[in-house]
Amino acid sequence: MSYAPLDPAVFADSPESQSTWINLGLWTRGPRMPFEEACQELAVAVGSATRLGDKDALVIDVGCGCGDSLDLWRRKFACSGKIYGVNVTEKECQAAREKVKGDADIEVICEDGASFVRRAAAVASADVIVSGSQTLDSATTQRPHLSKLLWNAPLHMLKLLFISASAGTPLVNLLYSKDIFDNEQSSFIELHTRVKEIDAVDISHQVFAPFASHMWRKSIRAFWSRDFTRAASLVAVSLYMRWLGWCGAVEMVLYRWEI
Repeated sequence: MSYAPLDPAVFADSPESQSTWINLGLWTRGPRMPFEEACQELAVAVGSATRLGDKDALVIDVGCGCGDSLDLWRRKFACSGKIYGVNVTEKECQAAREKVKGDADIEVICEDGASFVRRAAAVASADVIVSGSQTLDSATTQRPHLSKLLWNAPLHMLKLLFISASAGTPLVNLLYSKDIFDNEQSSFIELHTRVKEIDAVDISHQVFAPFASHMWRKSIRAFWSRDFTRAASLVAVSLYMRWLGWCGAVEMVLYRWEI
């Protein structure tokens, strides 16, 4: 299964920004805080929720992107254990390796996160596993396989096409082949039976609506720059994120699990 790298410029405050952060952010100071700071706040919240600074922990970040969170956790929480960043696209892995270059205790692995999770020895020895999935088994529904979508859920397929076109997310990143879907579904279900939820904090109200406002402001700037196609895409993303926050169809939750 091939993936394509995300473009950080889709999310950054301005085209001139050098930020490589790629997440929805945690907007603790409201929707007008800088996007990069909101991303850092989310990474700090994840580190606090998983108590990274409590012990000499082995940490695995599944979906580490360009390595911003790896670098932040080392500095913010003084992590003294080994940190692994796992990401599926080589371009982002190269950026992550460059960012943490010189730190022998941070290793970036280019591999599909679900495939990495299947390696039970690596998972069983970890103290902290961080993933962007809402729950360990939700990844089986977030990236459904193509044949199931085409026959059983054409509207969902249209939604994924919309997300791909408007949010800059390559469509290949949103879909599984049937064989991979079946294999990874069983892997996540098996792992889910081995964990116990300790804490769960819903942070949706500090994510969806503020991020929607951020994308709305970007759409206005694109409009005044006469990039009307980009402006329309950003408006669509903003409205979609606003709808997600309003209807509660998707939640952003900080989980802490015990394996």
